[in-house]
Amino acid sequence: MAAVSVLGGIKYGFRLIGYALGVLIIGIVVAVVGFLLLNSGGGRFGAGPGAGQLLLSAGVVLLGVLIIFAGVLGSLYKVVADGVERGNRAAEDIGGAATPQQPPQGAQGQQPPQGNQRR
Repeated sequence: MAAVSVLGGIKYGFRLIGYALGVLIIGIVVAVVGFLLLNSGGGRFGAGPGAGQLLLSAGVVLLGVLIIFAGVLGSLYKVVADGVERGNRAAEDIGGAATPQQPPQGAQGQQPPQGNQRR
């Protein structure tokens, strides 16, 4: 397991918080715009929104929610990818790159017999 310093962990956590706040703010702004589209009827007093306006508003709100959901999944993907990268680097530092091994050779440079062969 790769060791992470306390300071490195705190820095990484703050970067993730910044990313999460950015995605959350963008998603909320888009969702609020969707709600404002619903309330800006422009029709007569007391008249409800039309079907088209309702669909447009619902679509924009859904887009805001999807932005937030995609941001959460994206941050999960980033955490996993960063962990894999760090683990791969640690494995290379410890044992070097994995190299395929050659099969053992016999006394005169020949391959030893394979399996149960009779002569």
